[in-house]
Formats: sequence, structure tokens, C-alpha cells
Amino acid sequence: VVGKRFRNQISINQQPKNFDEVVRSVAEGKADIGIGSLSFTIQRALLVNFTKPYLLLKRVVLVNRLLDLKMDDELKDIDKSKMKFAILNNSSYISFAHESVSLKANSFFNEKTFVPYDNLSKAFEDVVQGKIYGLYTDELSAKHLLETKSTSRLYLKEDYVENEVDPISIAVSWKNSSLVAWLNLFISELKYSGFQNVLESKFFKGMR
Repeated sequence: VVGKRFRNQISINQQPKNFDEVVRSVAEGKADIGIGSLSFTIQRALLVNFTKPYLLLKRVVLVNRLLDLKMDDELKDIDKSKMKFAILNNSSYISFAHESVSLKANSFFNEKTFVPYDNLSKAFEDVVQGKIYGLYTDELSAKHLLETKSTSRLYLKEDYVENEVDPISIAVSWKNSSLVAWLNLFISELKYSGFQNVLESKFFKGMR
């Protein structure tokens, strides 16, 4: 959509392997903007500027049902090494996890530790198999993972994390304030034109 407004005079750099690399590419001038499922975080804002969010995702945890029952019953045979949350490495959820624990923003995580995974599908599979307690991610990723394995809902339950959102924005160099201003106007136009509603109906069907 952005490309059409620039009359398709854009080139796409798909070399970054993770979200943090996208941010660094913008910060180092290798790209003018970073776009995708890119979350705004205070730590990333030290490197790049962000537009206002064009999408607000809910944060969720996918929890292994059996381990959750054992924890609720306070059974003595719980393997403490499994009572951890998986998070995607080099993603905003590293920052979100540290913020939740350090600020005690959500009691759900107070006594849990986080384990970074380089692959979200591997983390998901480990939760399904009961090798780790849960996965902390966004609602779109959770939806996609649950759809890839139809039987996964038998083993997992999905909980929304209260009072926590994942703001999806566009990263821009701090040196390019005019581009940020233009993109913010563009995002507002999308909202008022109804295109944002089209996005939400496409990606959040049956979720909200």
C-alpha cells in the first residue's frame, strides 16, 4: 500500500533475518523504513523513530494445559525446569518480558523465567509437548501457530495478558522527521478510509 503511494518506486530489502535486524538496518541507513509486524519498544526507540501504531495487537500466552493443572494443584512432582515461558529471540517480546518482570506490571510473570528461542515454531512445539510451560507472543502469531496444528488446542489454552498491548508501527530514521510526518498522515488516512477495518477483519476474523 505504501509502495503504491510512492508509485512503486521502492526497493525491498529482505536480508534482515529478524525484527531487531530490521531496526538496525534503518538506524544504519541501509533502509529508509522498516515495515512488517514491527513492534514499537522504548529500547528500539533509542535507535530509530516510530510512526504512530497502525495496529494494536493483544499479547497472549499459550500454556500447556497439563502443566497448568499441575501448577494450580501445587503438586510436588512438578519439574521446575519446565515452568518457564518461551519468547522469540531478537523480538520485541524480549523487551516486553523484561519490562513485565522488572516493573511487576503483570503478576502472571512474577515467578516465571523466560527462555529465548530462535524459532517460534520450535517454541510452540515444545509447549505442545510439555517441555516448557508456555509461549509469550502476540495474538496473530498465536492464531497462525494454532491453525498450523489442528490438534494443538487439545494441549494448549490461550490466555490474553491483561492491560498489555503490542503496538505495530513503522520504523524510520530519527534524521527523517518529514517522512515520519508523511507516514503518520498516511496511517490516519487509512484509518478514516476504512482500510484499517479491512485489515482487522482479515487478520482477526473469529478472534475478537
